[in-house]
Amino acid sequence: MFERPAPDRTQEGFATVQLGQLFALRKEPGRAGLPVMSVTMERGLVARDSLERRVETDLRPEEHLLARKGDIAYNMMRMWQGASGLAKEDCLLSPAYVVLRPLRELCSEFAAHLFKAPETIAMFHRFSQGITGDRLRLYFRDFQQIHVTMPAATEVQRRIAEVLDAAEADILAIEAVIAKLRQMKAGLLRDLLTHGLDEQGRLRDPAAHPEQFKDSPIDRVPRHWEVIPFSDTVASWAVAPRFPGDLYNLHGSVATLRTTDLDEEGEIDLATMPLADLSVEGFRGHLLHPGDLVVSRSGTCGLAAVFPGYRLPVLPGAFLLRFRLNDRLQPLFARFCFNNGPLAQAVQGEAEGAVQKNIRGTSVLPLLIALPPVPEQEAILLRVSALETPIRAEEAYRDKLKLQKRGLMNDLLTGRVRA
Repeated sequence: MFERPAPDRTQEGFATVQLGQLFALRKEPGRAGLPVMSVTMERGLVARDSLERRVETDLRPEEHLLARKGDIAYNMMRMWQGASGLAKEDCLLSPAYVVLRPLRELCSEFAAHLFKAPETIAMFHRFSQGITGDRLRLYFRDFQQIHVTMPAATEVQRRIAEVLDAAEADILAIEAVIAKLRQMKAGLLRDLLTHGLDEQGRLRDPAAHPEQFKDSPIDRVPRHWEVIPFSDTVASWAVAPRFPGDLYNLHGSVATLRTTDLDEEGEIDLATMPLADLSVEGFRGHLLHPGDLVVSRSGTCGLAAVFPGYRLPVLPGAFLLRFRLNDRLQPLFARFCFNNGPLAQAVQGEAEGAVQKNIRGTSVLPLLIALPPVPEQEAILLRVSALETPIRAEEAYRDKLKLQKRGLMNDLLTGRVRA
């Protein structure tokens, strides 16, 4: 575990510089043989094929951007949320990203941590431009105008980076445990969504009891299950409305649920929803109801979540489809079907576009879903819930470590504590 250094209130040796003095834009084409990476908000640069719901592209290596070891890349549309990462080796990146090349002697590891500091991310937000709150972009011309305060000496930068790297290593160790538990959950879900549970609550075995299964257009499924178009379970659906970006307001009366408020498993973070100054009456037909299924129609196509309700009226964001289900399909069961198993694969097959994938609501409705009776859906949800309990416990411990690290970053990056 990392140890917190003793406090020292001096800020001697710190200087304020423009980011344009530290970084230039790298626009070198990629080359074959290098790993393809993606920029994430939490983990920085990661291998694209390691993402649970990766965005596929048909780009050739030379159509990617090259990032060299020590460069920092950021997602222009998500930098205001902290989507940046350090290249620890030469790699390929989407041309939608921005690649930063250090201009002078600089500890890139330190800069990568600095870019994750809340104060720095707030500056990225301030300098980002866009017509709506979830379409903000930080262009390099604006990035290079931002001022940051940092240690002038590279050795001090290196020591700070080492302390923060140690704190990050503790967090990554817990996240590895969480990832393993999630893999176990995903494996169980795949079986549950195709085999189901018998009357005794046991997972059905198609090899031991083939007589309990039947062939269907999507897979072998239990004999008493229905295989029907998803549309047969939908009472109503809608594409999210749009409104001018200047209506976003910290004191607004309506919240907007965006794709960025959903994690990779379809859990919703209600606290990150932006507010807008809108007339509820003008958008009443689009407001989300508790139990509505929302599905991402762009980027991570098909990622589904269930709206739990909120203290304010909530509109789905521009890149979400809203489905209100009938009583044949439990919303949480629908979410698992969209995020795992045959339906998830079918949705990916409907995605269109080379760089940015998109799906249409009219393409989703005809897709087939394997539907058990409602009591069996509820039994499956209880089985999944039992696996989520240890995951939540590990996530709580990870969040505690993250809170400690944020405090450490605040002390070290401002000079209140010396490394």
